[in-house]
Amino acid sequence: MNFDKTFAGTDCKCLEGSLTDNESIFLRRVGEAKTLKERDFRTHIERGKTPPSNSCDDQCGYRGLSIEKHQQGWDEFHETRKSLTNAFSPQHKYQMAKIKINPDFGAVKFTPEQQGGSNPFHYDFYKSSAFDINSLTHIGFI
Repeated sequence: MNFDKTFAGTDCKCLEGSLTDNESIFLRRVGEAKTLKERDFRTHIERGKTPPSNSCDDQCGYRGLSIEKHQQGWDEFHETRKSLTNAFSPQHKYQMAKIKINPDFGAVKFTPEQQGGSNPFHYDFYKSSAFDINSLTHIGFI
């Protein structure tokens, strides 16, 4: 797999410790459209944001997409979380897309320690240079 596009401009070894996982179901927070949109899968770098520092944690984090590994019972958990969020902030509308990453289109890296705390299900998804929205198998929305 080629990641030249994803890691242009950094010498960090972001893929160290990553793997390809085409079997697991992952969750990605997306807008409320009826289909997956390219804009929901743009990294901070692709959206023109600059990492706060030159540390490899920041450089790699801005080049990856936050996803969570789907676990049993998570559909209900995310439905409850979404209902509570909408009750307090109705303008923040989102849903969780359930996806599988097709072969040759990306790698995932277990990254449980994030700003604001720990999430034992958090992964960074690094898109290969060949990635497009059709590189994902869309299973559904929560």
